[in-house]
Amino acid sequence: MSGHEQPGLIDRLVGVCLRVLGAVLALYVAVYLVQTILWPLMLFIGGGVLIWMGVVVIKTWRERY
Repeated sequence: MSGHEQPGLIDRLVGVCLRVLGAVLALYVAVYLVQTILWPLMLFIGGGVLIWMGVVVIKTWRERY
């Protein structure tokens, strides 16, 4: 075998199946990480931003009147 031969149909199908399996596993891990880590972090950061915006709005209103 010289190494320049084209892979057979079965070899290509197995390769495609392994790529699909790898993609599914990567998506599963990404969704799991978003659920466990990013949501609480995003809520914490979002709450901080809302509090900061509230303080800015209140200071702006007090300075105008």
